[in-house]
Amino acid sequence: MIGRHDDGGRLVLLFALAFVAISVPSACPCRAANAVVTVMAPLDWPVESMMKRMQGQRQAIVFVDPNDYRGRTAMSQAIEVSARSGAPFTFCFVGPADADEAYFDTPLFGAIRRMGLGVHRDVGGVEASRFGASTSGVCVAYDARGRLCFFGDLAPTGPGYTKEDGSDAVMKGLSRIRGRSDHLFLSPITGPALLPIAADQP
Repeated sequence: MIGRHDDGGRLVLLFALAFVAISVPSACPCRAANAVVTVMAPLDWPVESMMKRMQGQRQAIVFVDPNDYRGRTAMSQAIEVSARSGAPFTFCFVGPADADEAYFDTPLFGAIRRMGLGVHRDVGGVEASRFGASTSGVCVAYDARGRLCFFGDLAPTGPGYTKEDGSDAVMKGLSRIRGRSDHLFLSPITGPALLPIAADQP
């Protein structure tokens, strides 16, 4: 993996493994690369977010399109990781600025709510923008200090990847020792774009 910053100051990571760990804020040099991940999520839980951060609690958010069929795989992975780590997961459903409640009333939304996972309707993609999520299936996880510990797809798809690549990486991030590590764990970004994203939001 090679870490660098692009012209906008965002951290870009090139990596060959399904998931890797880097030290924040600078990346460690590694061997090779066949994929690119731009870490858009803020390193600290955004204070302007309407999604409540529980003090002293590890948390994860998965951003999804209400009609993304791959969301069910992410749901099963979230249930497993939550059971193993004790960290609550919230699925943030992203819709256009004019979306009403019916827009979010999909089988995926209902299934996730029935399974006891948190749900949030993100009209206009405001929260997605705040957390740097631009594709469906992206998960951000924060440790008990509110520091980013994982970024990437919870259940990546495509040649060379398995759904466990994301869940294994987020589990490692959520399990890092409080106050003794700032390693950031990653997985590939393979989902479709979330539209629209409120790019002008703070």
